[in-house]
Amino acid sequence: MRLTPQGVRCLSESEIQAIVDTSLNILDEIGMIIESPFICQRFVEAGAAWDGQTRLKFPRSLMRRYIESQRRENFPAPVPREPHVGGSIGSYPMRYLDPYDRTIKLHTARSVADLTRLADAVPNIDGIGSCGVPSDISPLLQPLWMRFISWRYAEKLSNSYVLWDHRLCPLIAEFAETVSAMEPQNGGVKRYFRGENYIITPLRYAREEALQFEWFYQHGYRVTVGNLPSIGGSAPSTMAGAVALGLAESLVINFWQHVFYGDKGLYVACAIPPLDMRTGCMPYGRPEQTLTALAMSQIADAIGALDTGSTGHGTAAKGPNIEAGLNKGFGAGMQLALFGDVDWHFGIFSTDEIYDPRLILIENEFVDSLRRISRGFEVTPETLAYDVIREVGAGGQFLSHPHTHEHFRQELWLPDLFNGMYMEGWMAAGRPEILERARDKVLDILASHHPRGIKPETEEALLSLMDKYAAELNLTDYVRPTDLPK
Repeated sequence: MRLTPQGVRCLSESEIQAIVDTSLNILDEIGMIIESPFICQRFVEAGAAWDGQTRLKFPRSLMRRYIESQRRENFPAPVPREPHVGGSIGSYPMRYLDPYDRTIKLHTARSVADLTRLADAVPNIDGIGSCGVPSDISPLLQPLWMRFISWRYAEKLSNSYVLWDHRLCPLIAEFAETVSAMEPQNGGVKRYFRGENYIITPLRYAREEALQFEWFYQHGYRVTVGNLPSIGGSAPSTMAGAVALGLAESLVINFWQHVFYGDKGLYVACAIPPLDMRTGCMPYGRPEQTLTALAMSQIADAIGALDTGSTGHGTAAKGPNIEAGLNKGFGAGMQLALFGDVDWHFGIFSTDEIYDPRLILIENEFVDSLRRISRGFEVTPETLAYDVIREVGAGGQFLSHPHTHEHFRQELWLPDLFNGMYMEGWMAAGRPEILERARDKVLDILASHHPRGIKPETEEALLSLMDKYAAELNLTDYVRPTDLPK
């Protein structure tokens, strides 16, 4: 028995067509502001129309041809793979919950390094990005320090993509070139350089982001472009309109990567969170985010995109509470049932503002349970166990039977933190709460797990580069942190 992905069928064919047509109308008639003559000219060469200043329009015929040329059936069928149930950690929250005194604090270089070490030790985390923004580092050096911490304090694949200021472009490039030259066994500069910035929804790529893209492209580096619309904020308050705008931006982004880097295939599925009209907050985990994700997944399938689809995830809860569990667990359960995959974002709440190391470990166990569901179970004469059932007979028990001893570790999920006791046993054990048990485990990991992703001499070279950059940028308040993990 194996879980079979069911896919999504929530839109009719006419509804899909209406959304796609509206997206093409947006690109054809409204277009997009791109504050870069260099980028605009490249798009003109690919068939776009430019007013000579900042407004680009993408004719329907151009985008229709592009979509048809990138449909998945135009490329070799992907190699079948096992469903992926795992996740990552990586954002740039300003705060974290300190596991030592259980209070929420501003991140420091030390706390970001500790979270990175913790993530490196968690089995179901298969990708590590920035674990926070260190407030004790001068803002202009934060993108470099976030990279340094991810490289130094994890042995798993770990990196940061933040750019933030075009003045940093040559420094980030030198930083990545330095580590790749000193750690050649790790795959070269493509392993160490990552860069991404964003369209400002609706439909504007600002001059700062454009300067970053121009510099890296002209120097042979790849920068990806993203978007993050919000229902009722930077996109219409109607979900159909938000999806149409989100699709239009996604199509431009795909075309962008094709024009500049030769990328093939379409990737357009995404989830669009709402604004809370009472507070102006953009909460994750709301039903609108799930609905837009399901709609975008079906549209992606209809236009021949390569996306597997998603259901949206995350939470606006302000702590590791029942709201967080329901928001994140519901999205992951739907993801597994509909698409067969789960890509969990570990430990974060309040949309993307705060990491809690205890939650990382609790969610690791939950993802482990989803892996168990994904694995299914075998139906064979041995697992049907008819002879065992006949031997035990009516009124017997299986606990002491050799068959149980042979199979229970393979068949049964055995969590460490999730409770497996009756109430009497739990009370007799001192009523251990899962958050406290997770905290104890966090402290054990931080005391014992000391990964090193780069050599000591590489570490010192990168720290020396940041000293040099601080002097060049006249950052007189910059001081190397002295309390970093060893």
